[in-house]
Parts: sequence; structure tokens; C-alpha cells
Amino acid sequence: LSVALLVQLFFFVNTVVCINEAWLKGPPLPAWTKVALTVGLKQRNIDRLTEIATRVSDPLSPTYSDYLSLEQITNLVAPKDETISTVTDYFTKAGASVELTKSKDFLEVIITVGQLNTLMGITMFEWQHVASSRVLHRTDTRSWMLPPSLIDHVDVITGISDFFEHPAEKKERKKLTAVLNKGGAPKSSAPDVIRLRGAQTEVVAHFVVYCPNGDRATYNKTSRSMYCAMEQATVTSFTVGIQSRNEGVRTMSFTPDEVMCSEDPNYKLPICQTHGIQITRNRRLQLSVTVTYSFPNKMPEDSETGYYLPYYTPPPFVIPETVHRLYGVPSGYHGTNKSNSQSVVAFEKQYINVDTDLYTFFRNMGLPQTTPIIHGTNNPASPGEESTLDIQYSMGTGVNVPTTFWSVSGPVRKGAYILEWAMQIANTTNAPLVTSISYGDTELGFYNNYGSWQYIHRMEAELTKMAARGLTVMGGSGDAGCSNVGEAGNDLSPTDPTCTPFRAFYPSVSPWVTSVSASFLSANSKPVCEKDIQSNPVICDEMGEVSVGIINGVYWTTGGGFSNLTFNLLPAWQKSAVEGYFKWAKTPGTGGSLPNTAFWNQKGRGYPDVSTLGLNLIDVFAGHRIPIGGTSASGPVLCGLVALWNDARLNAGKKPLGHLNPLFYHLASLQDGAFNDITVGNNADGDLQMRGSKYPSTCAEGFDTAPGWDPVSGLGSPNWPYIKDYVLTKLR
Repeated sequence: LSVALLVQLFFFVNTVVCINEAWLKGPPLPAWTKVALTVGLKQRNIDRLTEIATRVSDPLSPTYSDYLSLEQITNLVAPKDETISTVTDYFTKAGASVELTKSKDFLEVIITVGQLNTLMGITMFEWQHVASSRVLHRTDTRSWMLPPSLIDHVDVITGISDFFEHPAEKKERKKLTAVLNKGGAPKSSAPDVIRLRGAQTEVVAHFVVYCPNGDRATYNKTSRSMYCAMEQATVTSFTVGIQSRNEGVRTMSFTPDEVMCSEDPNYKLPICQTHGIQITRNRRLQLSVTVTYSFPNKMPEDSETGYYLPYYTPPPFVIPETVHRLYGVPSGYHGTNKSNSQSVVAFEKQYINVDTDLYTFFRNMGLPQTTPIIHGTNNPASPGEESTLDIQYSMGTGVNVPTTFWSVSGPVRKGAYILEWAMQIANTTNAPLVTSISYGDTELGFYNNYGSWQYIHRMEAELTKMAARGLTVMGGSGDAGCSNVGEAGNDLSPTDPTCTPFRAFYPSVSPWVTSVSASFLSANSKPVCEKDIQSNPVICDEMGEVSVGIINGVYWTTGGGFSNLTFNLLPAWQKSAVEGYFKWAKTPGTGGSLPNTAFWNQKGRGYPDVSTLGLNLIDVFAGHRIPIGGTSASGPVLCGLVALWNDARLNAGKKPLGHLNPLFYHLASLQDGAFNDITVGNNADGDLQMRGSKYPSTCAEGFDTAPGWDPVSGLGSPNWPYIKDYVLTKLR
């Protein structure tokens, strides 16, 4: 065919394929290989659907909680019969197997590579992830073809050119690229202190050792020693210094064997870890590390001194009992209604081990042992950190609530992502009432991966359908501040390289999702704490919540800000809260300010909505207790709290809470104590980088916490008994 005739016969679907250093291209796939496509068909009456979802979610509406059934939603938004038949015929005539979902607006297509290559004018390849070795079946082209007859009938097709990389993979790959890329950083012999872990009275420091010339030291596994070959230097000891405010420096000396130096399997370089070091309770500290080298023909010498972040107060460990006590859930409170439900979503190769991890977690935490429903594929022999955290803290907080582990993956459906999950929900009559989703990317990341905003447009329609059904969806606000700079957990796009512009995190920023920020427990939860009064710091002892951030000594920063999309403007239910924040920030004497407006959209939907604890949570992974954190921990915590509110409402003969945001902002407007305000924190910074990384760790511009709502902590954390009483006695 001539090029002119080809253009007449086919419509080229341009996609900016996000094929980066994460994926190694393999051989073309055999023609007989089966692949799965998700086809989103053009829907009807989305404006009407939005009106209904808004009305049934408004706590002041006389039709609050008059939710629609899946069948009613299908009758409202299902495509025209012509759309269904036209697109179905297109694939079946090529030899594909096609199944229409119950909602009639998705097609699940199973097709051979040979059939797909011919149909779309592409070549499908095998791709392997550089860190996890996970395999995807995708094309390498930036365009593929649909006939003009389908353009008015198809919203989006996935499974052809979309590359999904789950957070664990991205973080492993980031560790590799960070240490390989010198980034023009000046060489230094100072150890790189990359993390402090521990609790109120004891910390463990993790650090990378460098030679006198600034090269990384070499670790010998056999002798458990470290040396610098070029300078013929041997690392003989480390000196760790601890200094709390208004106290002298306390030093301790360790040998390489005593601090447990080893080859880190993720970073691919030797990292040293101290034993527990005793610290002053609830006092900010500065930790430093110095290396001593010995030489064959000269006197020993010390390295430059490496420091951790600014003064930091290590928080206590968190278990489900901590969550319940902090937010006011009565001791021993648990779900009792069998029709109640909650779920966590997991994607490719993020599995759970119920016997070894979940049941051990229940025993360790003194919780009743319950078993989740497994929806989809699960491989207990290969649990994932993300899914393990999600299932343990949704079930650990929402005790005894029937829980589903919703796994979207499988041998054919490789690389499935959030739209595939939404399709499955649209195909499920009794879907879980509350869902926490710990995945996402920036709005721009979705555009770059799919070549248009159509993926987000379609997801918004699916989330609106969920709200109209009375389903609650929540997601973490991101782990790298308002700009997402240096974030290793982007699912679709490369790591964000700069502090500006600010990049909103999706789907958390969707108005139909309750966005959850991360806090941690600190004795410095009031702005006055540790401030100098006549050269002496104010020492606070009462524990409260502080927003997670590098500025507060944590190695990552909770996300928040405003949507940059013109179709995601400030919702009516949030207008008063956001305007209140702007007024506070512009009022002299409050200490507040707004970042440069060239970097963010003042008219966009603001996020997060609320905060919960998201640092130092103890879970059980691969049989071991480990501390973990992230806004992906905060989401499951809120999930369990909401499931318990639903339980109380269902027992009272009421409907579940559904879409939460209008209710939450209404409760906040009453100024009656529905939320615990968080007033210490800032989200300017990103994700703490290792030395040599090309990404910055700290940034000049960002948002501050404030009284009431702010784009760091949202409305604050929930006052569980207050909200329970309100939704039982004052809400329809």
C-alpha cells in the first residue's frame, strides 16, 4: 500500500512510549504467544453520572447515600450497541477472543502476537526489567494503527505500548543508577550517612564508606574488611558522634566487623550499619561518622566527617495498637458485620504470604487471626514488600473486617495497571466497599506513557462510577514532596529530575480519591518545640504528629500540592478550605507564604485530604519484623479506620460512607474537633539521594503546614470516635 492510502485506511494512535533504562529489549515474540488487551469503549452520559455521584456523596443532600447499583450505572453509561458490536467485530474477525464486562464499557481481549502485529502494524517484543527480571510483552513503536471506523468508539487501549514499573522495582533500579551516576558531585572522603533507623532511645546508622581520594571503599566478604587499593589504605575504625541540643558530642569507636559492613544486594556496594546507639529520649540529635585509615608506610589518618540530615528526633515504632490509641479507636474494637468489606490492590508480582508473614504479624500484634480473600493470582513464595505492608495494616487497623487482596496480574495479563483494576471493579457486582491503592505516578507521567490525557480521563470516569456505587477509594499522596523530585517509586515515568515545576501525584490527586499524607510521632509536634529561648531550646515531651519530610530529619518527604490539569479544578466541597489556606499564607505575621505561582496551578484540586501515621510501622516481611514507611503505609491505615466506620453504619442499618471527601470537608467546616491539626512540616524537599545522584534531595520552594487544611497534611488526622458518632447519629 502507498503511504497516502495507508493514511486513509488507518488512524495513527500516537503514544509517547516510556521505554527508558528500566527495560531491556529482547527478541520479537513468537506469533503464537497470547497477550491481553484492555479496551475502554466510549461511554455515555458521564455528565449525568457526575451529577449523581456528587449528590449521593454530599452529606447535606437529601439523597445522600442513595447509591446506584452496577446494573443502574451500566444502563446509564454503557456504550451504544453500535460501539460494542463495531469494536468487538474488529477484534473477533482478526481471530481474538473478546469478552464484554458486566458494565458493558470494557472489552477484555486475548489475542495472539501474530494477529496483533498484523492488526495494528506493529512488532511485539519481549522486554525484561533490569532490576527484577520481570518480563513484559510490548511493542517498541511510538505509533500504532486503528481504522477510522473505531476512533469514535474507543477511549483507550492498554497492553500494547504501556510500561508499568511497580515501586519496588523502581526503588531497586534507583539504587543502581544513583551509585553509578557521579552527577558531577565533588569527591569527598566523608562517609555518606544515608539513613537513621530506630526509635526514641536507640538508633542505627546506615552509611557508605569512601577512600581518602573520594572513591568508594572495597569490601572483602571473606575477611569482612574494607580497603582502598589505590592508596593501599585499610579501614580500621569508625567514629560515630552523637550530639543532642545543648549537649556535648558523645563519640563511640567501632571496627568494620563491629558495625556489620556488608555488600548491599540492592545498592550493589558496601554499606555499613552500626549496632543500636543509645540516645537521649525525645531530643533532636545530630549524628556524624568519621573513618580512620591505616597505611603501610605512614601514620593513620581520618576522613572528613559525614553528617546525617538536620537535627532529627527518631520516632517511636508504630503497631496497630498505636494507631488505635492515637486516633481514639477503643481497645479491642473490631468489625462484626459480615457484609462489610475492604481491600488493597496489588499489581505485577506484588504478592503476599499469609502463613509466614500475615499470621505471624497477627500473633506479634496480639490480633485475632483472619484470612483475606485472594482475588486473582498470588504466589506466597514470592511476597512483595508493598503488598505485605498494605494487607497487614489494612487488616491490622480494620480488625476483623472481611478483606480482599485484589491482585491484578497473571501469565497473560502482564503489566496490568490501575485501569485494569477499574475494569475488574466494573465487572464485580459486590465490589469491596473500601479500597486502598498504593500506586501512582505524576499527572505528566501518565501523559508521557500514554501519549495523551485520555488514560486519566477514563480513570476519572471509572472513579466517578465507583463513587456513585458508594465505594471508597484512597491513595497515598506520594513520597517526594510537592515536586516529586528524585522519587524512585514512579510507576510509569522516569525519576523526576528537578524541583520545579510541582508535579501532582495521580490517582491521589483525583477529586474522587481520598488523598492520604504521612505523619510521624514526635515530641516536637508544636512549632515552639526546640526553638531557642534565651539560647536554650524549648524541650517538649508530649507526643504528637508531624508531617514526614527531610526538613524534619526523615529520608523522604510526603507529597501534596495542586493538580495541574485544566479538567481537575478546585471542587466546590474544598473551596472554602483552600481559600482559607491561601488567606493564611498571605497574611503578615502568620509565618506562612506561598511558593512561586509559576510552579503550580492555584485553580487546581488541592491534595492531600487527610494524614495518618506513615513512618516506622512494624510489619512482618519474609518472616522478619522490619520498620517501613511511606504514604503507601498511610493509605491502608486510613482504609482500616474507614472500614470500622462503615461497620458501625451497616450494623445500624445505614449505607456505607462511599466517597469521603465532601463529608470530610463538611466536618472540618464545623470546627468541632473532627480532625487533629498538624502544624509542623513542609513538603519542599524530595527523596533523599545518595552521593553522586543527579537528583537533588532538597528544594527551595514548597508548601508549609498551617492551621486547618494545608497541602502538606490536609485536614490533619481523623478523630475516630467523633467521626463515628457523627456518621451514626447526624448523617443519613
